[in-house]
Amino acid sequence: MRYSAVLNVVTSLNSSVAVRRSSRKKRLGALDLIGVVAILAWISLPAAAQEARQKNADAEPGAGRFLQPIRGPRAAGPMLAPANSILAHAPTASFVAFTPGGKQLISGGTDSIVQVWDLQTGNPVRPLAGHRAGVSGGALSADGRLLVTGSWDQTLRTWQVESGKTEKSLTGHTDAVNCVALSPDSKTIASGGNDLVFRLWNVELGKATFTSPEQTLPVNRIAISPDGKLVATGSGRVTDWRRPGEVKLWNPATGEELALLPGHGACLNTVVFSPDGKQLATGSAEGLLCVWDVAKRAELLAINLGRGVRTILFIPDTEILAIGQYPGSVYLWDLPTRRPIVSFTGHATPQAMVDHLALSPDGSLIASTGTDGMVYLWPVPEKTPDGKTRLRPMPAEGKPTAAEIVAKWSDPAPAGASGTKPDPKP
Repeated sequence: MRYSAVLNVVTSLNSSVAVRRSSRKKRLGALDLIGVVAILAWISLPAAAQEARQKNADAEPGAGRFLQPIRGPRAAGPMLAPANSILAHAPTASFVAFTPGGKQLISGGTDSIVQVWDLQTGNPVRPLAGHRAGVSGGALSADGRLLVTGSWDQTLRTWQVESGKTEKSLTGHTDAVNCVALSPDSKTIASGGNDLVFRLWNVELGKATFTSPEQTLPVNRIAISPDGKLVATGSGRVTDWRRPGEVKLWNPATGEELALLPGHGACLNTVVFSPDGKQLATGSAEGLLCVWDVAKRAELLAINLGRGVRTILFIPDTEILAIGQYPGSVYLWDLPTRRPIVSFTGHATPQAMVDHLALSPDGSLIASTGTDGMVYLWPVPEKTPDGKTRLRPMPAEGKPTAAEIVAKWSDPAPAGASGTKPDPKP
């Protein structure tokens, strides 16, 4: 009512002025009205954001779709500073992974380089060079010995992490490879690309065993379930991000399309299975986060976070997701309450986007990569602010956590693969 009354007054003023002015001035009056409306809308954003957050918070768990966007100030619970950072790639760091023992970190970027880092010191250990264009994604085997990467050069590569040597170069995609995933037994690779298909590959033979029918949009993201029995794909065109993408489930043994999960209204940026494989989380460019019951093919939750969801990470043994959003922020979201409980803000260059998240083996550290070329390392709190949920396991007695080790890196921090140094430690 308050805004309606103001708009009525403004409309009346513009109408009376228009009667006395020329047609040219009529057009100016209309522009004035548009300007006033825009200012009123801008002023109302904080109030709208509070109302949206309250509506989201009041929704019962399992209440279904909840699409009032959350906008306005982004502060979300305690804001944590990074334990440290690496300027790893130029211009974009596209993926990151921790080795199983927690001693090393692996990153890849649009500089076409894959880099192994010593997590004890932050120093580069060895580069893995071979791709002729930007590295778009990577997946590490459970034992940490095999790495798979995809590239804009239309190829995939398998690497021996210890030696840094290429094992095989996999060819078949006819356009840029956007995403890769590795099965739990390390025998099958899944990849998706701008050629509108996804492929399955036999790791030992280095050959494609299945090519999907052409999709309507590029395959941007791909995931293999923990039991290896499902493949999830997310599609969309980054250059036309408002065009609705698709989430599909596939049987990797037969290549059969099992389900289309509807609901996203923009380009799909991420698909990820929960550690137990019972849920699938998806995120898209319009800011929609969805969580699905995999067995029932049913939507459990849908929240419009207001800004593009770029990447999602399940925190094991909790109902909490780590979510990387545009521009440049990472949040820990509590699903039952639909509230962000902790925020990390570091990828702060203009228009920076978080591309990928990874959790250290001891659960104490989240690594994030972004279009600013940075790898940030965030300490995960032991518990939620209310003390109800433990976010990471109890540390081994007498053994420092990954977060404690990273926080003690020498200052200045080590040089990245690009030969430049990161921003000073906060």
